[in-house]
Amino acid sequence: MRDTEISCERGIVMVEERTENQELMAALDNIQGELKGIKKKGAKQVFQIIVAVILTLAIGLGAGVVCGRHWDDIMFKLFPNSYSASTTKILEETLKEQAKLNTGIYKQVATYDSGKMYANKLSEKLKMNGKSMSFTFTGYVEAGIENLADANINVNSKTNVITIDNIKISITNVYIDPSSIKDAKQTKNIFNQLTIGDFTAAQSELEKKLINDAKEKGIIETAQKSAEETLKALFGEAINGYTVVFNWQ
Repeated sequence: MRDTEISCERGIVMVEERTENQELMAALDNIQGELKGIKKKGAKQVFQIIVAVILTLAIGLGAGVVCGRHWDDIMFKLFPNSYSASTTKILEETLKEQAKLNTGIYKQVATYDSGKMYANKLSEKLKMNGKSMSFTFTGYVEAGIENLADANINVNSKTNVITIDNIKISITNVYIDPSSIKDAKQTKNIFNQLTIGDFTAAQSELEKKLINDAKEKGIIETAQKSAEETLKALFGEAINGYTVVFNWQ
């Protein structure tokens, strides 16, 4: 019985025979055992083993079973340690090249009102010479991974699971769009004028509120989900056949 046709990435259409595939993998198991004892073999036996490996792979190619994950299975059978190390290296280099990843953004349009501000306790008690300001603004909060190079990657080719540890979503940026500020109002009190410090304090207060509101709206969880999808896309073919597990901090 023949399965349906499957396509390799290079456009080669190949037909997989399950029975031949099973026989091939069984043969590779035997070859792996032989390779473990290669130091105990004579030169003639070593040559026979090498020939057997070449013939087995040639038969596999001819039968069309070394396409996609079948080739991965064969490579892992022969060189499990080096194969896992190679996959790990590819993923680590991908993360280092990406460096930083922003995957969540929160937008808020709101109005700020400072209320009455007084120069001292006496003025506040007497309600004299108060100053205030108000304006409408648009603020943004971004969330993502600060440094992807800090992530730890473990590739288990036996279980086909890739685990990514030491990975965390954090707030990467918060800002108020200056061009969005409108309907600005402020008092003009010569005895208690607004200062740069007043505007700086207002900005700090607004940024803290923006971050708290963004977290309440689920920006961290949204950024995590988006980051997983983005990273899987970046890894590409390197994770074909694997289950990727993210252990978020």
